[in-house]
Formats: sequence, C-alpha cells, structure tokens
Amino acid sequence: MINIIFILKKIKLKINIINSNIMKTKKIIWLLFFLFYFIFPNNLLSQIPQEFKERRERLMENFSSESIIMFKGSSETSGNGDVNDNFYYLTGLENPDCILFLSPGRKIYIREKREYVKELILVPPQNIQREIWNGARLGPEGVMEELGFESSLPNTEYENYFRNLLFQADTLFFEYSPLSLDKPLTRELEIIKKAKERLYKFETASINNNKIIQLREIKSSSEIELIKKAIEITRQAHKNIMKEARPGMYEYELEAILEYTFKKNGARRNGFPPIIGSGPFSCILHYNKNDRKTNSGELVVIDIGAEYKMYSADITRTIPISGKFSQRQKEIYNIVLKAHDEAISLIKPGIRKNEIHNKAVDIISDGLVNLGLIKDKKEYRKYYMHGTSHPIGLDVHDPSVSRILKPGMIITIEPGIYIREENLGIRIEDDVLVTETGYEILSKGTPVTIEEIENLMDR
Repeated sequence: MINIIFILKKIKLKINIINSNIMKTKKIIWLLFFLFYFIFPNNLLSQIPQEFKERRERLMENFSSESIIMFKGSSETSGNGDVNDNFYYLTGLENPDCILFLSPGRKIYIREKREYVKELILVPPQNIQREIWNGARLGPEGVMEELGFESSLPNTEYENYFRNLLFQADTLFFEYSPLSLDKPLTRELEIIKKAKERLYKFETASINNNKIIQLREIKSSSEIELIKKAIEITRQAHKNIMKEARPGMYEYELEAILEYTFKKNGARRNGFPPIIGSGPFSCILHYNKNDRKTNSGELVVIDIGAEYKMYSADITRTIPISGKFSQRQKEIYNIVLKAHDEAISLIKPGIRKNEIHNKAVDIISDGLVNLGLIKDKKEYRKYYMHGTSHPIGLDVHDPSVSRILKPGMIITIEPGIYIREENLGIRIEDDVLVTETGYEILSKGTPVTIEEIENLMDR
C-alpha cells in the first residue's frame, strides 16, 4: 500500500513538472509572438513618418485655431484594399477603424495625460488573440512611437472625445457625403444633431474641399518614386501581354498575364479594375468583364494600372491581337498617336489643363473629317467622348482643383477614337510628371508606335 502511494506521488510530481514546463513554453511562445509582431513590425509603413507629420502640419495651417478637423479610416467591414485616401495621406495607416482629430489651436484635452494637444489618433487596442488570425497592428503606443503622433488612445474612447470636441470647436470639418433623407443618419450625424439640439454652438463643414486637395495634387519626391515603381510594373505587364497575345485567347487570359506580373513585382492590387476590351468592346470606355474570346484581326484596348504601396499607375495601349495592324487600323491609330504626342508636348508649368484637351480634340477632329467620318469638326464627340487627362496618385483619378499645371503634378494623357460601327476602338495613355521646366514621361519605354508594337509581337 505504501509503495502504491509513493508511486502515485511520484507520478503527480512528474505531471506537475510537465504542466509547469508547458506553461513556461506557452509564455515563451507568447513572448516571441509579441516581440516578432510588435517590437519588430514588418512592412507596416511604406514611407517615413516625418512626411506624414509634415502633411498634417501643412493642412492645419489652413484652418482657424478654433476649428476641429476629423478624418476616419476605413471600416473593418469595408473589405480589403478599401482605404480612405485622405486618411492614409495624413497618417500612413491602412489599419481599419481609426479616427484622426486635428486641432490647430491645441483644443484637444487628453484627460489621461492632463495636457492639450494638436493631434490625436484613435486606433484599435492591441489584441494578441485576434491578431493571431488577422495579423499585427500598431496599438496606441506603437502609433506614437512608429508614426510620431503627438497623442494616441484606443478607439473605444471615440464617442467621448467626439462629444467633448464639439463643445469646444467653432467649426467641425469632417468627411461626409450627401445622404438621402430616407437613409438613417450615421452615428456622427446623430451625435451632431443631438449636440445642436442642446445648443452647442458650432458649425459643420465638409473636409472634402480645396484645402486637402491642393496638398494632394502636388506630389512629394517619395510619392513620385512610389508612382514610378507602380508605372514600371505596369509597363512590364503591357510588354508581357504583347509578347503572349494570340488570336483565340480570352480577355481574361490576357488579364492573368498582368495579374501575375503585378504580384511577382510587388504590386498586391490593381489600381482599378483592368479594362481589356477586344473587338466591339474596344469601344466601351470602362468595360471590365474581360470574358470575350478574341478573334483574328481585332484590336484589343488594354487599360491597366498596378497599385504599389497605395499609389496607382494608369497606362493604356491598343494592340492587334494577330500581331499586325490592318491599313484601316493604322490610319486611326496614327491620328490618336499624333494627338497623344502633341498634347504631351504642351505640358509645362502654367499651361491650362483645357489647352491640352483642346489640342487633342483639334487633331482628332481634323483626322475624323479627313477620313470622312464627320463633316463638321464640332461632331467629334460621336467618336471621342471623354477627357484627355486626369491626375493620378493615391487614386487612379486623384482629386484636383487647379486649372493650370504646376511642378509636381502627375497626369495622364489619353486621347482615343471609338468607331462603334466598325468595332474599332483605340486609346493610347501615358503618365506624365510636370517638372520645373516642362515634363517627364514616366511611362516612357512602353511600346507605343505601330512599329514598336508589331516588333514586340512579331511571331
């Protein structure tokens, strides 16, 4: 009996030792997890924090000391890749469910620290259990250390701080879109409505205005480098498609080539849904079903753009699926190419944007008259119905308010002709940086002349 008790005690002791070792192992695993994800975060930032901080400072210079400015990041439920461009531009954060408050006059009182600050960012608190599934995020402390924010708190404090700031502000600037009267109010609008009913003295205004757009339309050197990288990846995708394109391929097979090229070179997403329109669909401006089978002799409009670290390229080429342009296709193509080249040649600081469009229209309308497609130049819209240029950046159609070109802007030049009765559409698009003295074609090197395209597609 004594031996049995002794043996049982030894077994219990060994079990306790094993359990103790298991607990120690678990603690070590959690410690390593914490160190790997939070002390040594990987790829959480795409640009240096100082630039984002400078943007916030420049924005606040345009507002009164009594105003409060608010930006919200994307929602957890909005899906991958759906990031608020303005929020990212000011913070460098892609994390969902974050809120940024800015106060030029240091109106934000942080109760926990008993101090007034100019900027406060609210972010989800760290949750190791959840982040095992969804990946690491910078919590309040990490955001301050890594991104240089003056103050940060968990986003659970959002409504408390929002109410307090309404009491202190003369004007609240925030992002909102006009809502149908039949739709329910957002939580922010409900709080604003109650505050006004209780005689809080403040005004509201949309932040989607010229003040932030004027900042975004001039690209910094780091932004230009990111856009150049997106363009380089897109250039390579165009060349790969030209090399592989054959009659009988489906449009989605051509799309697969670009998807592979994008991801292989570090572009995780498309800047916009790819447009690969063959035959009759070459005349559909924003066609993106990409499920038609190509036929010999047809043209294919390929309008694509890689997104690299949030910044998008936008390059269009039109190719003959058989590798050679017909005589008719060459006639139309060369008109579009001339409009493209001469529009680009006008680019320099001080030029009005509509001058560039008017130049493209003039050349295309002359060409359409000479071909007998129209009798009067004013009828050009039947075959050329869109603008010639738009800015690119964080969005493929980046916002802009300036009517004249300024150094640091990056714009597209994309004239086209679309003859629906002939199932013949042609568009040529390049991305161009406005420099101090003129321009730089950032997408230069993407085959664009008939000879260059046919040589690359030579079977």
